Amino acid sequence: MRRFPITSLSVFALISPVFTSMTAPPQASSPQQGTTLKPINIADYEASMGLQRRGSHHLSGLDPQNLTHLVYGSPDDNGQLLLANMTLYAPDELPIVLFERFEELNISVKCQDDKGTLSLTFGSTDSWDYANRQWGYVNEADDGKFVFITNKDGCGPDDQRQPYIVSNITNNAATLTTYLAAQAVPWSDVAGSYELEFGHAVPVPHAHRLKRSVLEGNVNDTTTTFSFNISTGQPGQRTNIPTDSEGFELDCINCFIDGFFDVHGHALIKDFKLQDLTFTASPRSVFAALELEAIITATDNPKPLTYSHQLVPDLPIPGAGPTIPGIMSIGASLSYSIGGACAFSGSASVEFGVNASVPDSAQIVADYKNQEGSSVSGFDSLELTPMLHINNESASMTLSTFSQPEIKFGIDLFMVGHVDMILVINLPEFTANLSAQNGTCLLPVGFQDKKVG
Repeated sequence: MRRFPITSLSVFALISPVFTSMTAPPQASSPQQGTTLKPINIADYEASMGLQRRGSHHLSGLDPQNLTHLVYGSPDDNGQLLLANMTLYAPDELPIVLFERFEELNISVKCQDDKGTLSLTFGSTDSWDYANRQWGYVNEADDGKFVFITNKDGCGPDDQRQPYIVSNITNNAATLTTYLAAQAVPWSDVAGSYELEFGHAVPVPHAHRLKRSVLEGNVNDTTTTFSFNISTGQPGQRTNIPTDSEGFELDCINCFIDGFFDVHGHALIKDFKLQDLTFTASPRSVFAALELEAIITATDNPKPLTYSHQLVPDLPIPGAGPTIPGIMSIGASLSYSIGGACAFSGSASVEFGVNASVPDSAQIVADYKNQEGSSVSGFDSLELTPMLHINNESASMTLSTFSQPEIKFGIDLFMVGHVDMILVINLPEFTANLSAQNGTCLLPVGFQDKKVG
């Protein structure tokens, strides 16, 4: 794991610099089945973003390109669009032809030929002539080929794009049909270099233009970040915390976390190697309660002890994380631990702890390649509410406790492998150095940032 030095004392992030093989099962925090992002027609997307005039038929869409943009998305329950943009760079100097770029030219495609022939029937002589001029090099050069990508029915798995490598072209002028000798290939043959943006919130001024794509239901005029529900624990539930100490019993009486983390990121892969990965996570409506009860029955000699306990084991967050089949999966798991120390003598029953609200403005940025680019901000503005109540008897004690939620994000990137990023949120440590006589607290309590070691 790689540790990121940060100025905040509240959070740190880890990324594994070692990846699993592409065929090996993922490591910890393996992605769970969540929202599947489906291909969005690039012309529909550009029109929805106001990038081009809808209905403008450009023959240039038939041109082989050195790169192409592939958009994936799906609306969430609120109609906001979960979006990922992929820039695919031409492999081995094989240019790319994307069917979505010229579909509006009234060109149909048929991929079911058992002989490995893919046919395109053109709606006009102009588009047929132009395509043959642009693609004619395939037959003229010994190594003439290009990559053809389509997501039409019958051309590959449902709701997925399928790449082909085209190695020969024949024509039927009478029917304006072009026959491509095209072999369907896995993405591993053509996607060694690509760039991926995922989970960014951006305005979509003409969202209704996406209706023709695979999206169902209403789509709002903004995209949204990928959201992970980190709620865990039960309010008011009593859980014993083992201390292995006579004269000291400790229970969590109200320990839970509620809220979400929103994430977005960027990845760059070149020649099958990870060149850049940044991952940004922001809390949303995150609230953590840490309330404990200590029962002390000891002699007059102070007894020191430390304790730690994992209230919630490392469990996958169900239904979380987006997936682009064959390209990307993001999942998350969550654990919740508490710990602390105390020294005590006398006899008392004490309820103590702290509730913390994390500001939505807080942010964690982890940069895999540039550690200096990693940062944590906003966590020093936590809203803290201490809790201390001595129920009976008299005692002298020093108490401290802290809670530590840990979120593990697992990212599977096509042709790279598995990457882990771990966010450990060390909420401020509650401390109390007090004497109690007949239930009255004689010394104040305080807080101390729990430093990252």
